[in-house]
Amino acid sequence: MIKVVPKKFFLTSGVGRDKDYIMSFAIALEDAGIGKFNLVKVSSIIPPGCDLISKDEGLKLLSPGQIIHCVLAENTTQKADELITAALGAAIPASKTEVGYFFEFTDSGKTKEETGIYAEGLARSMVYKTSGLSITQSLNIACEAKGVNSLWTTVVAVAVYIFT
Repeated sequence: MIKVVPKKFFLTSGVGRDKDYIMSFAIALEDAGIGKFNLVKVSSIIPPGCDLISKDEGLKLLSPGQIIHCVLAENTTQKADELITAALGAAIPASKTEVGYFFEFTDSGKTKEETGIYAEGLARSMVYKTSGLSITQSLNIACEAKGVNSLWTTVVAVAVYIFT
């Protein structure tokens, strides 16, 4: 049996706007730097020993058209002036032999700082509630945008897994 376990991950976010919903999503992925990849959405486990790397370092390890696995938080609106957010919180336990967690969270009317802190707190709670372990690192990435009249607005926050 082949084990498919990522060794690294990076975080990114983006905003897209267009008259078509699906185009606003595609533009948000382009803005995040991952529009040229085939995405496979996965759940929110950070494998033991999986290291955070920079977006620039991670993108150098990928090729256009490649299938990438990611944890994706997405929010969209077509309402003018509605503030929307998408966030991923991450919590990595002190033990390199235990799993960590991402937590996806979206909201309307809150800032990206508020949404990011909330998602990070949820991820920390998952580590503690499932294993009782102490956490060495927690962080978040969040994105916000206000809706524009007659356009779809999409925000994404993404964790991209790297397998090499």
